[in-house]
Amino acid sequence: MRAVAKTEPGPGASLVEMDLRPPRAGEVRLKIEVAAICGSDVHVYNWAPRVARSDMDLPVVMGHEYCGTVLEVGPGVTHLQPGDRVAGETHLPCGDCYQCRIGKQHICQNLRIVGRHVDGCFAAEMVVPAIGTYRLPPDVPAEAAAVLEPLGCGVRPLLDEAVAGATVAVLGAGPIGLFAIAGARALGAAEVFATNRSEFRLDLAAAMGATVCLNPTREDVVRAVLERTGGVGADIVLESSGNPEALLQGLRLLRKGGTVLLIGMPSAPVELDLASQVILKEAVLRGFHGREMFRTWERVVPMVRRGAIPTAPVITHRLPLADFEEGFAAAVERRAGKVLLLP
Repeated sequence: MRAVAKTEPGPGASLVEMDLRPPRAGEVRLKIEVAAICGSDVHVYNWAPRVARSDMDLPVVMGHEYCGTVLEVGPGVTHLQPGDRVAGETHLPCGDCYQCRIGKQHICQNLRIVGRHVDGCFAAEMVVPAIGTYRLPPDVPAEAAAVLEPLGCGVRPLLDEAVAGATVAVLGAGPIGLFAIAGARALGAAEVFATNRSEFRLDLAAAMGATVCLNPTREDVVRAVLERTGGVGADIVLESSGNPEALLQGLRLLRKGGTVLLIGMPSAPVELDLASQVILKEAVLRGFHGREMFRTWERVVPMVRRGAIPTAPVITHRLPLADFEEGFAAAVERRAGKVLLLP
């Protein structure tokens, strides 16, 4: 079969021919219906410094966001059977470390990632540990299922916050930020600010429910939020861009006693004024690494099924797998929301 693989260090990827081995104990073989390009796939494709310093196994088939159908189950797999439809969870926990034993498998001490440590979904079929799949209800469309993983990343930080009636600022309108915007509205936020340097993505933010869209290259984001909130500031700031400047803006526009939810990964250390922006403000800063297994799925999938969180506006490109380079180019240039690859 054909697959998109990272075969060596450096920018780019290759379309390769490969044979698929049978599933071993605890694994399943899947037919991929739809796959999606993630921002982290872009970092791998570009061979970003953080990726170059990581323990990524090469060669490896890329990709971790997908919808697929179970073709075959390996020994010991009892909760899935051929014909089941699944979405990809990405996290592959060891099951034995302290974090796994206390129900925090998503931050496993020995965590492996699909598309980095085991072959991923940019292929016609894949073999993956069954723990890295989520069995789907039959009425979830394939395209929606393929983006449930990033959707969960965007909505999870808001699930345990007092969002109803709150003012929420989402900094960064990439796919995860866009899903966070829709999640905030679904959870009852009174006002949702969205920021991005791309007017294209601000249009997507409006389609996902943002009430105020701000371009930091054209306007003072902090001033705009403070004016709109009567000088109080936002109750909740969700930082999804990874831009250090955006994080500093978020701390300045946060109200006293507010909460900052951190999803975006900065490319370098960030210097904070802890005294004025955190300690004296009594601000709460929380970091998030993907979804909780599988609590997040059980909470967000019903929201998608009811239409409370749409997925269609975020999906802007559908390309054959062989045209993956076009898809990565669109993602890099921010001319896209979510790019789907069709095997």
